[in-house]
Order: sequence, then structure tokens, then C-alpha cells
Amino acid sequence: MQGENIKSLKTLLSYLINTAEDDRDLCSKISHLAEFLKAATEKLVQWVEPYFSKRSDQMTEGEDIIELLCRLLYIVTMFEENIQRIRDVKCIEVMTPYLNSADNGIRLLSLAVLSNIANESEIQTLKINDDIIKYLVWAVSMALKTECEDWDIWSLTELAKIVKQVARNDTNRGLLVQHGVVPLLVEIAEQGETDEQYEAVSQSTECLQEITSEESNGKQSISDEESSPEEIKLLSWNIEGISTVNIKERTSAVIAFINSERPDVIFLQEVIVDTLEMLSRKCLDYTFIESAVESYFTVIMVKHKVVQVTDSKIIPFTSSTQGRTLQKVECTIKALPCVLMTSHLESMKTHSDERKHQMKRALHHVVNASRDRTVLFGGDFNIKDREIREMKGLPKGVLDLWIETGRNKETQFTWDTSINTNLKLAENQDFKPKIRFDRIYMRHPKTEPVISPVSFQLIGQEKIPTCDCFPSDHWGILVHFDINKSNTK
Repeated sequence: MQGENIKSLKTLLSYLINTAEDDRDLCSKISHLAEFLKAATEKLVQWVEPYFSKRSDQMTEGEDIIELLCRLLYIVTMFEENIQRIRDVKCIEVMTPYLNSADNGIRLLSLAVLSNIANESEIQTLKINDDIIKYLVWAVSMALKTECEDWDIWSLTELAKIVKQVARNDTNRGLLVQHGVVPLLVEIAEQGETDEQYEAVSQSTECLQEITSEESNGKQSISDEESSPEEIKLLSWNIEGISTVNIKERTSAVIAFINSERPDVIFLQEVIVDTLEMLSRKCLDYTFIESAVESYFTVIMVKHKVVQVTDSKIIPFTSSTQGRTLQKVECTIKALPCVLMTSHLESMKTHSDERKHQMKRALHHVVNASRDRTVLFGGDFNIKDREIREMKGLPKGVLDLWIETGRNKETQFTWDTSINTNLKLAENQDFKPKIRFDRIYMRHPKTEPVISPVSFQLIGQEKIPTCDCFPSDHWGILVHFDINKSNTK
């Protein structure tokens, strides 16, 4: 398909989606366009192989059309009288391969269409994977958190209906319960803003609660075959979400690194809703824990087959003028009890006193965490060595991992305007500051250390060719730890 044809088709599909939503008559007319539907489903079949192999140069725009076609089919199948005509063009066979898409958005759209048109016996045979069920539950939680009560393209009502339909499958029902959908559905039902929403949620909740006392079927092992049981990888990165310049390209580069390196734990700062949406759709192996979903915020990502979260807290810095917080997660990583903490401390030279106050409070939490746990605290601290000295240094037992791994000069500065050109400082500016704003601290448990840092790397130091900029104005930090087997027994 030529570029102009793709553009025209995208325009047509976008128009149909915008006008057909909640319009029963128009959806009925679309469902009667047999030749159009046949052509649409044939195109989805033709694109399966190039889409999954990424061999076609046109698949970047083609992916948009796949998503639009899936969305249109979902809207049309929301009305029961249209379902048989959609089934007649073999939509079940067409949509099923896209459940394995690397894009959670397309996977969820495919799941939504299939949940609308498949009968009970067909739903039983659909092999819906654990990752998309987890994403569905997470999307419900995000829709609850946002003020507009939707997430990505989904309203709470739509998500609740998808849950209800998917829960007809015993295995999927178990996975939904396992990933915590029941309390979310109860929360929506208690809001009950519309009769339709309340009914959908009530039926879903009733269906799910029947098995809450049973052991979930198909429960997967928490071990991760691609992750060495003898090491832990931690990434911390300010991804410059407050700058809109080339933000999609830059976030895509961050995603590519994450999916290539597959850290067990990730601390992100300066995340915004748009970049969180991109990350959640593309980083399929992770559970996301956000400190907020407004302005910019921090996110802790943990590999869900490796890290088991037991508690999560957001501790506000009440004297902050920039909305800064401390994010704290208790968990086990490969059976090791840990506390994960991240923060983006107060910015700018004029806020030095507030920044030091925030650092003291954060370090208090590091020092006073349960003594049977290893504490890992990382982020963009905006702090200088002089300020640490003014605080009389780090508390006893708190280790700076750049120092612990040898003080390598090549990995010292995480914000380096002599190399990183994202900030576009004046060409004639002689002074190009470089500072170790980003740091990772560790506190061992009271017993012998159970992990040891063995390498400290800076990442994100290559420009993105398509936009001639770096993924962020900060370099990211990637630390490898060895697990000390003799001390973990």
C-alpha cells in the first residue's frame, strides 16, 4: 500500500471511529458493508506476517491502521445485532494472532473484539496470555486514578465490560483474580455513576468472587528464564518528560533499551501520562507503580516474574514547592527481601536547603527500614557533593554505589552539558556544567550483605539518528549486583 493510500485510509478510519462511537444506527450500517468488512479483515490477515516480523518498511504507518481497524471492529461489535455479520467475515480467526502483539494497546483491542463476538465455548479455547490480563487489570487501575476516568482510549465502563466478557474463561478468571481485579471492580461499582456501568461491574464482580477462595488455574512460575538467578540489574533514569521536544522518539529509545537490557528493577523520574502510556504498552514484562498520574512523576517498574511487591507507599515532601515525593516499595527480588526507593528531589540552585531537607528525610527512611531487608535508593537527586558534605556526609551504613564500584571518572557525571546537547545551551556559553545529579545508594541488611555491586554503567549516551538528540538530558545508571549465595540461606 502506497503512502498516500495509507494516509487516506487512516483519515477514513479515524472519521468512522469518531462518528460511529455510541451511534447504533451508523454501526449497523457499517456492519452491513460486507465488502468493506471483508477487505478490512483480509488486510489484517495480510499484515500478520510483516507486522510480527517487522520486515515491511511501511509497517510503522501500517501499525496505526491495524489499531484503527481493531478499534472500529470493537465499536461495531458493542451492539449485539451486529455481531453475527462480523463473525461472518471470520473475525475470530483474523483477530486471534494480534493477541500476541508486542503492543499492549493492540493486544487489548484484539481481546476486546474477541470478548464481544466469541461465544462461551470459543472463549474457553482462546489462549489469552498472562501479560495482557495483567495489562487489562492495570488499565482499570489507571482509569480509576485519572480525573477523566479513562485511560488511553478506554473508559471505565468499557474496561469493566471487557473484564466481564473475558471472565467467562475459567483460566482468565483465575488470572484476573490473581492480578487484583476484584477490589478495583468493587471500587467502580461503588461509584455507580451510570446504570450500565454499575450493572457491568456488578456482574463481573459476582463472577470473579465465585473463585476468590479457589486456587487460580494456570498460575505461572515466578522465575524468569531470561534472568540469571545469581544477579540483579537495576536501572535509574530521568527520562526528561517535561520537555516535549522529540518526546515520542526519545521515549521509544528508552523503551528499546529497557526491552534489550531487561533490568529487574527500574527507577524512572520525569515521567508524564503520555510517556507512561507508551512504556506500559511496550514494556510487557513489568509491573508499573506510579507516584502520581498528573504533571510529571516518578515510576518504579519491576519485572513481574522476578519481583513480588508486598507494599507500596508515597511519602510527600510537604514543604516542596515542586510537588516532590519519596516513593517506597517493599518487595522480594529473587526471594531476597528488599526495599526500593526513588525520588526526584527539589531542582535548582535556589532550592538547596529544601533539597537537603528532602535528602535527610529520604535517608532517614533508608536507615530505618526493616533490618532484614536490603535497601536500594536511586533517582535524580539534583544534589552536589558540596551539599552532601554540608549534611555531614551519608549516614553510617549507607553506601554510594559509584564510589563502591571504584569511582570511575568516565561514569561520574550523569548530567553533562559538554556532551549532551538536549538542553541547547547557547553556543557561545563557555561554561558547560557537568554534575553527578543522579545517584544510587544501598544499605545492607543487619546480617551479612546478600548482594554486591559489581558494575556501574552510564547509558543513553548515543544520539537517536532520526532526531539527532539523546534519549534524555540525563544519562541513565545501570548497576549489576551479584547475589551472595552463601549469605542468602
